[in-house]
Amino acid sequence: MELLRPGHMNGDQGSGTRDRRPETSDQKSPKASGKKRGRIRRILRFPFKTRRRKIVSLSLLILFSLLVLLFLIIPTLVLYPRALALKSEINSLQAILDGKDLDAVEASLADFNAVFDDFVDGYYLLSYLDRIPFVDRYYLDGTHLLTAGRFGIESAQTVVAAIKPHAEVFGFKNNAGSFGDQITVEQQLANIIGTLPQVAGELDQVWGNLLFIQKELAEIAPERYPQEIRGVKVRFWMEEAQKILTEAGPLIEQGRSFLELAPQFLGVQKKRTYLVIFQNDAEIRATGGFMTALSLLTVSGGKVVSNEVYPGIYPHPTQPYYSPPKPLGKYLGVSSWLFHDVNYYPDFPTTAKKILEVWNAARLPKVSGVLVVNTDTAGSLLEITGPLEMSPYNLNLSGYDLPSSCKSGDKKFTSENLVCRLEFYVEKNPLGGGGAATKKDLLGRLSEAVIQKITGSSAEIWPRLVDLIFEFFARKDLMVYMPKSAEQDLIEKLGYAGEIKKFDGDYLHINDNNFGGRKTDMFMTQQVEQTLKKLENGTWRKTVSIKYYNPQKYDNWVSAVYRDFVRIYVPKGSKLVSVTGTNHIWSKSNQSSKKVQNPSGWTEFGKTVFGAFFSVEPQKEHSLTFVYDLPEGTVGVGEYELLMQKQSGTNIGLVEIKID
Repeated sequence: MELLRPGHMNGDQGSGTRDRRPETSDQKSPKASGKKRGRIRRILRFPFKTRRRKIVSLSLLILFSLLVLLFLIIPTLVLYPRALALKSEINSLQAILDGKDLDAVEASLADFNAVFDDFVDGYYLLSYLDRIPFVDRYYLDGTHLLTAGRFGIESAQTVVAAIKPHAEVFGFKNNAGSFGDQITVEQQLANIIGTLPQVAGELDQVWGNLLFIQKELAEIAPERYPQEIRGVKVRFWMEEAQKILTEAGPLIEQGRSFLELAPQFLGVQKKRTYLVIFQNDAEIRATGGFMTALSLLTVSGGKVVSNEVYPGIYPHPTQPYYSPPKPLGKYLGVSSWLFHDVNYYPDFPTTAKKILEVWNAARLPKVSGVLVVNTDTAGSLLEITGPLEMSPYNLNLSGYDLPSSCKSGDKKFTSENLVCRLEFYVEKNPLGGGGAATKKDLLGRLSEAVIQKITGSSAEIWPRLVDLIFEFFARKDLMVYMPKSAEQDLIEKLGYAGEIKKFDGDYLHINDNNFGGRKTDMFMTQQVEQTLKKLENGTWRKTVSIKYYNPQKYDNWVSAVYRDFVRIYVPKGSKLVSVTGTNHIWSKSNQSSKKVQNPSGWTEFGKTVFGAFFSVEPQKEHSLTFVYDLPEGTVGVGEYELLMQKQSGTNIGLVEIKID
């Protein structure tokens, strides 16, 4: 900005002319008064040189004022009082819920609904924001959130209406004014679960609303918002709500059936005992890992009443003789099919039926279902709870010759070192005592420590735990089988059964079985490449190449020569062309041979199966390649669909698909 000098005109500042008016006798000389007058002019002068700039700056000022008016003042005037009223109703509703008066809850929900409607009406007065770039996305997020809120209120009102006839059972006041909490918590829980089938039909609208809520929340991008606003973890709760509702989709869709069968699952009418089998996925088997331990979990009235843990799975004296499947006998070198090797079939319902057959034939306690849990679940829990230190299993392992992952974490169990340290304490016995006794004691202490850590954690841990349970089912680290057809049908619809699925398009399931390779799968990595090429006769030829790598050096404890019996499940009718990278091909005649003139597969679970066996040294790579022709119609005209089902307990790092 140019500084004004005494004698400049006080009019057109851009002319550069002098003030030529004659000085009067009253006028002070420039020397005496110019400094002061120049200061005054600098203060009063508009800070731009031209008339155009004056207009532009004035326009900007008006625009800025308008923006403040549109984005701050009007929204504040419109929404702030409504937000205060909404907050007041929320607090009132919470207090009334604590009072356990269902009639008062119903009335409070109606009041809350009216205040919510008023807030929504005020929000839509700001609909002009929807047409302003950048701001529009936040306005639309608000509309999605309010729509989800509307469905939430409707669901709450539906639930209240449904349970009102059973108010006392759910712990609310009944019409006579008595309280359901005069009975014990255990009795109340059993009564609530027993009542669920009676209200299941009235809650269909709730399940539908939950799907609408999921759809609305899915439209919001949490990353646009700060991590925390005034102590509330905004982004965290947005992300968790989206994840849980998405992963609970099958459960929401089957909500009515689930409520109707829940009392049976939880032993309300009659107590139930479940056979829970722990699979060590460091030694991969068809359904997830070597069967290393089991427990008998008994529930009654919705509560766990006992959990008997058995650290080893050994043949029972009364178990009848079973001839092993031929690949199991040949590659594992066993002459009888013992209980801990029963999980041979990739289709978990088939394996579970065999488990129950052997279990019942040995005259062991009757069970109502089978659950399998992989050891990887414990490591995932520690990612949420944080490391655990448990005496006496808190040795400093830095001086031991162990894999680096085993020595990490100082004296604590972490998600990284958990499986290796469990193996170390049980098999190496650094504290003395028998391996079975150590395993039982260690598993017991570990379970108790995790439970204490969870119950003592902040509220943020609970949605993460719910999300993790859904993850376990999705990864097939947790699978369930129920002998009763109605219950098993629900388990399959929920996606928790671990079955080989039916599919009309292309299909691939790779199933590895570690037969004598120690705990090599703790370190083993896999990459899969699939290539499709159309031949001149119109047949689609597929190549599946699997690359294995074990980075751990040989110690004959956790890392040894990897011995793998591989089965790949492909569309029924596929024709095997060749297999490379194998010691033996398991042919259709169930006879293994180094040289098979016309290798072929067999049919199982509605698929064609190709089998092969190979071995690989530690710190070496190995590639196994299957080439086969797909049956006609597998690849549609102009489209290609593939379902690739993951094996429980595995974690394939990279899958590439190349078409023609």
